Amino acid sequence: MTKAQSSTFEKNIYVEKRCGAYRFIVRIHPLSDTATFSSIDEGAPWARRRRVELLEQKAANKRNGVTATSSSGKPIQISSTIMPSIEPDSISMAAIFDSYEQFDLPNLSGREAEASRIRNLRVWFGDYSLGQLDNKVVIEEWKSKRESGLLGSGRNPYRGDALRKAADETPLTKQQRHRLKKKGLLESEPVFPVSTQTVRHDLAVLRRSIKAYFTRTPSLKALKRWLTEHEVFSMEMPDAADARDQRLSDKQIKEIVGKLPTIELKSAVMFALLTTLRRTEVLSLRWEDVDFTNSVARLRAPGHIHKKSKTTARNVPLVPGAVQVLTDLGRKPEGPIFNLLPNTLSQAWRKAADAAKAYNIRLHDCRRESITRLAEKGKLSTTEIVVFSGHSNVSVLEKHYLKIDPSVIAGQVKDNPRMKDFMPSI
Repeated sequence: MTKAQSSTFEKNIYVEKRCGAYRFIVRIHPLSDTATFSSIDEGAPWARRRRVELLEQKAANKRNGVTATSSSGKPIQISSTIMPSIEPDSISMAAIFDSYEQFDLPNLSGREAEASRIRNLRVWFGDYSLGQLDNKVVIEEWKSKRESGLLGSGRNPYRGDALRKAADETPLTKQQRHRLKKKGLLESEPVFPVSTQTVRHDLAVLRRSIKAYFTRTPSLKALKRWLTEHEVFSMEMPDAADARDQRLSDKQIKEIVGKLPTIELKSAVMFALLTTLRRTEVLSLRWEDVDFTNSVARLRAPGHIHKKSKTTARNVPLVPGAVQVLTDLGRKPEGPIFNLLPNTLSQAWRKAADAAKAYNIRLHDCRRESITRLAEKGKLSTTEIVVFSGHSNVSVLEKHYLKIDPSVIAGQVKDNPRMKDFMPSI
């Protein structure tokens, strides 16, 4: 939302225009509440009345300790000797999401994806209070609809067939689709289930936003024990998805890279394949970080570009192919090597992979392919591979990234003369 769409209505009252409706926000620190109305005239009386109620509640909380009760009936004892009490029903989820967007998102390396999840969570939970969310029915209903794809469709399992069909037709422009949709002549888009991992990611973001709000608000300290039993935190998470084991063949790599439209995009993908680096790490590198004499690239500590990232300060060895990629780009004394945004690289990869009919291959699969080839072709040990990949947890490396082809191991055993006497002949 732009600043032009949000304004101060009166003291302690703010209004945001959203899709023709008006969301009123009443803030009496540390209390707040929100409600959405179809017009200003309809929402103003509610906001003024709620402002008075919150002022009275804040004054009462300063005088006495009270027992707050969530919408699920769970009592929360708050002692006035510690701090003023706050009832969970007075904490709006909209305020929690606003706070997370303002203070936490700017510090995340994956803030684009996280911001998208927050927007989707706001649609469903934005009008609830934290107390109302402590309700199994509410959470299970959201979970069911999210898994089914009704709150955002999953990927089409027949994506390849759909793309091949679309290639034989003249696609509609955005304006044509809009006109047909208004007339009710456009077929509704099919809905597909999402993976359990998607739901787990959404719930993780929901939990992080609530925890961050509590951490930033000292007056909520007395509610922390209650929060651990909150439905969002105590519910059973969906089953984790199976670890991906997708590999890329030489043919697929050539076809996908060949479909990328620019030399810079091709170079960025090849550099990722040759170094095991993550997308953010590849795009964070600068020319002054590369030691061409010793074939080493220096990754800077978190905070060089983003304040929070999986990137750790370390020296990464460069194989000859990676050095050649940088040399072909034209060495410079300083500045970023790749002037690309993370989403730009991911979207270009997706289009190129679809064009190459590699529908199930993701950009991050390049990291797995590179790591596995270091073991298969480079004969490097796990300890040596970690110098490239930067994994702090070797079990994660072995579970998710080392996907050695069994036929490679079989060939090595076959060619090993010592294996002839592995067992006595009978």
